[in-house]
Amino acid sequence: MLMNTKFVGYLEKNMADLGLSVPELARRSGLDNGQIYRFVSGERQPTPETIVKLARGLRKPATEVFCAVVGITPVTKDPQYINLQGIYESLDEKDRQTILDIADFLLSK
Repeated sequence: MLMNTKFVGYLEKNMADLGLSVPELARRSGLDNGQIYRFVSGERQPTPETIVKLARGLRKPATEVFCAVVGITPVTKDPQYINLQGIYESLDEKDRQTILDIADFLLSK
């Protein structure tokens, strides 16, 4: 399945803005070069766990990267979005993983 082309553009733009090569993003995010190449080429869509790693490598909130993957534009001034992001960031690792598992299930449908 080809991923959302908006995500490919998002990924390429953010890599360019930070001056990151594929190997450097892979190193920063803890992923392998092949995974990054497949995301950039649109061959693969990242899992929720990979989204978190990509966000770390891009120095972006995971919610922003998730929105790019699913093709929605976060309304960062929307109080509901800010509240949701704040809630997610305040969760412990176990609860975050539960949310990622649910998102993974929903994205697979």
